Amino acid sequence: MVYQAETQFPSIHDKTDIYDASGNRVAHIERKFFTLHERHFVTMAEGASFEISNEILHIIKDITNIVNME
Repeated sequence: MVYQAETQFPSIHDKTDIYDASGNRVAHIERKFFTLHERHFVTMAEGASFEISNEILHIIKDITNIVNME
């Protein structure tokens, strides 16, 4: 499957839309502007939403948290 990402530039909230090969929007992603973690809010086309965050200041390993993904 092929996906296409379109990002609004410039944008304070770093908004990105993901489309499938037929041009249908699959997801919308926004980055929270001020946060201690790199935090993105994902809203799927069917209405499900969840949050992805990358914890910073971990030297040995990367830690990614996914909250409310069902």
